[in-house]
Amino acid sequence: MELNSVKNNSYVRFAIDAVYGTYINCYLRETQAWGKVFHTPKYDEPLALHMRSIHHDKLIKIRLEHLDKEVFCPLEYFSFTGRHKFSFPVVVREVGSEGFAEVSLEEFSRLTSENYLLQNEIESRDGMNVLLGRLHNSVENTAKFIRHRQMESGDIDDIFADTVSFIDAEQSLLLGHAMHPVAKSRIGFDDAQLVDYSPETKSKFQLHYFLVSADLIWEKHLDTCLSSTLKDQFMQEPHMDAETQARIADSDHWKVLPCHPWQAKHMLKQAVIQELIDNKLIFSLGECGSLYTATSSIRTLYSDESDYMLKFSLNVQITNSERVNLPKELMRGYEFAKLMRTEFGETLGEQYPRFQAVTDPGFMAVRYKGKVIDGFSTVVRNNPFKSMPEKNISLLAAWCQDPILPYQQNRIVKTIIDIAKNEKRAVNNVALDWFERYLQISLIPLVKMYNTHGLFLEGHGQNCLLEVDGNGYPAIFYFRDNQGYFFREGGEHYAKQLLPELGDESLCIADVSFLNPKFTYYFVINNIITVINSIGRARLVEETHLVGMMSEALQALLPGDKTGWVSYMIQSRDLEVKANLLTRLHDYDELMRPLETHAVYVDYPNPFLVTHFSKALMSPEGLGSVFSKQDNGMKFSLRPLDLDKDMAMLHAWYHREHTIPYWAMNISLKALEAFYINLDASDYSHAFIGEIDGQAAFVTEYYWSMRDPVSRYYDAKPADYGMHICIAAENREQRHSMAVIRTILDYLFAQPEVWRCVGESHRDSKAALGLFKKVGYEFQRVIDMPHKSANLTFLSRENYKQSETKLVGAC
Repeated sequence: MELNSVKNNSYVRFAIDAVYGTYINCYLRETQAWGKVFHTPKYDEPLALHMRSIHHDKLIKIRLEHLDKEVFCPLEYFSFTGRHKFSFPVVVREVGSEGFAEVSLEEFSRLTSENYLLQNEIESRDGMNVLLGRLHNSVENTAKFIRHRQMESGDIDDIFADTVSFIDAEQSLLLGHAMHPVAKSRIGFDDAQLVDYSPETKSKFQLHYFLVSADLIWEKHLDTCLSSTLKDQFMQEPHMDAETQARIADSDHWKVLPCHPWQAKHMLKQAVIQELIDNKLIFSLGECGSLYTATSSIRTLYSDESDYMLKFSLNVQITNSERVNLPKELMRGYEFAKLMRTEFGETLGEQYPRFQAVTDPGFMAVRYKGKVIDGFSTVVRNNPFKSMPEKNISLLAAWCQDPILPYQQNRIVKTIIDIAKNEKRAVNNVALDWFERYLQISLIPLVKMYNTHGLFLEGHGQNCLLEVDGNGYPAIFYFRDNQGYFFREGGEHYAKQLLPELGDESLCIADVSFLNPKFTYYFVINNIITVINSIGRARLVEETHLVGMMSEALQALLPGDKTGWVSYMIQSRDLEVKANLLTRLHDYDELMRPLETHAVYVDYPNPFLVTHFSKALMSPEGLGSVFSKQDNGMKFSLRPLDLDKDMAMLHAWYHREHTIPYWAMNISLKALEAFYINLDASDYSHAFIGEIDGQAAFVTEYYWSMRDPVSRYYDAKPADYGMHICIAAENREQRHSMAVIRTILDYLFAQPEVWRCVGESHRDSKAALGLFKKVGYEFQRVIDMPHKSANLTFLSRENYKQSETKLVGAC
């Protein structure tokens, strides 16, 4: 069944649009093969008519170069951090054609996958077929969950209530990971099991228990032994026969092992388990005892009656992998829980009182013939939330989840608006204060723990919980997950003094070259950036303002940066982020692959360079003159490019004999306009028309080097900018080249964000290199770029000032 086939079903329609938007955002982040159309074109009449017909003046254009197609996605909100909001339908056209056709989610995913596979010369289409199947499954499940919560349980509004209990928040994620294309895919559950075992349906169920020979049990516990607790519970079960009760009572030889009921059925089909049953080493006790319900991870179960949550193995394919507790993860959680009960934990508690760790103080597993049977491994997790149901504690993903019904609001947004009403303050000011407090309890402690104590926490949106105070402000930051604890190599010495066996079995010590990108992706991109996007999407505060606040907070942490992570965050051109779509397209199982290559990672333009962004150069307001000067009795001035009036003029300039070899912009008027429409809306470059005595005479494109390909060819700095120049006059004497370049550089260096100017003129243009040297540029070397060989040159402010002084002296 095609995903769009049930158009009269509002739940399916909503689910398709939600998954479609997420898929587009993943594709944009992971491929960068797209541009902006934020201006209605003059020379592409079919596109102009389409934009007017749908009443949208902002589109994202996706280039499918290997299929000769282009896709246009109507935009409702453009996100600086990369999670945009779209409207539908999306349309596609053949390059060079005039007709548009609506493209469904299924067709869009086929086209984008096929284009990627062709581009990367991948012959197999197996990964694409798996992706399409999981995409379909995710849409169906999302629709079922929304319908269930609205029509059957009738509590869909409670998801966005003012106060939400821990377990209600855990079961509120109807949409799932905001940047995962198949967030609700669960391959392995049938329709009934999906309802019975999913957190979104709030179902409660009993666990399945096994009686296992004590010789096969591998367990560690800091508190009461789980098997002993279960033994006492089972001695009260009336349906147990005398022989079974006798075995249960004999705890020296038999242990009670809990199991997720779905997993129990799965395990009973395995040959090794049948062998153990045949040899009377394992007995199935069936489902009984207290009722449990699923938390957001699906396999971690919660009971109001228990001081512990249980995290089971579950051989269901959830997003990127089957979820199995590996032996190293069992030990990792246990070691960390043990460490937190030493002076290490006391120190963290004293230094970071608003940080709390939800630890895993025990586990049970089955070993047979020298190997752990992964499917039986069970983690015991503390349940501090049982005793405080009145607290407003939710996983961060629940705070940030998008509204489902039109009248609903994201919980962070609703909280901020309510605070503003109560305090009679402007909403934007409250939003800034709220975010500042969030950074104080999340960013500051976790970065300091990493640098000072060597402790790395993989703090993504589902691993972290936020408690707000009575006024609604961030108060306590909780971290959980036995898979997400590491120590950086060289920073583990204090911890190992207290726990000498640390890392021996848990393999929890890793080099910063491995940990730093993970810290960036999980804690920054999947946590703090999600908060920024939630506030920005609601238009409470611009995302750039919040990103700037975090950049300043990172700058303040730089003096204590022992790991290099802070420096990486505020100086790197790109950040390394996990590509969930491409990981699925390659059909990687993250859990089973080597840790170093468990997923696909891609470069993501670093948003925290925003403090070096020059709005005057990259995003000028209006079309009037921004700069003028007198030189040799003539007036030289600059104004932003006018997309409606300047295209024909530029088209003529770029077809002149002296510009073709160096600019290679002798393309059609339609293509030229498309290029400048994208450039005009970009955050990396902008075109300005230069005038001499009021007549257009040259064009310059200022660019931010950290967003330009040239930055990959040298050690680029965040405050590096560059410019390209095209002078229209064919007669050299009419070009006034020195005055033109000084006009351009005067305006460039008038911007406080600019540190130096980078040049990469064509290697064959000796005249350009000579001119640049006269104004102070220093030649570095020749660089070979895909489209040209270029002379790499640098111009500092100091050198430019000195060249001006020399010029005045010569006059």
